[in-house]
Amino acid sequence: MSITAQLAFENAFPPQPFLVDGEATLIDSGGSPTSIIQADDDWSIQFKWTQRGALTQFMSNSNEWHLQVLLEEMGQGELDLNDAGTATVAFVNQDPHEYEASISIPGGSVGPGVYRIVVCLTFTAQGGRPAAEIAAFAEFGLVKFYQAARV
Repeated sequence: MSITAQLAFENAFPPQPFLVDGEATLIDSGGSPTSIIQADDDWSIQFKWTQRGALTQFMSNSNEWHLQVLLEEMGQGELDLNDAGTATVAFVNQDPHEYEASISIPGGSVGPGVYRIVVCLTFTAQGGRPAAEIAAFAEFGLVKFYQAARV
């Protein structure tokens, strides 16, 4: 099963010259309800977004979209997924242009507990510096990671 959340984009440009919209989907490869994931199962976030507008053709193809999965364990603090929780997608100065990307998190990366999962998509120059004030967030709410009992 999966949960889909709309990416809430903010940018410094008026909507006409540059518009971005999309969604992110939380997928549990174990087939159980997405709000409950076995800690040993792989899981992923799939991103789909589209950019439109005349300003697109003037933006450099050397720019990138930086994707990140953030987890906060309730009662404990943030969990760093290191490089497993990030991806980079090359920007294409085409109007419109649709993107799809996925971040796969290996089983065992997240210990048992209750986590708030947020994803972030940022428009960056090569090297990770913001290229413009363009970012999006989606929140999946609380997700329980559990360790299955051995029978």
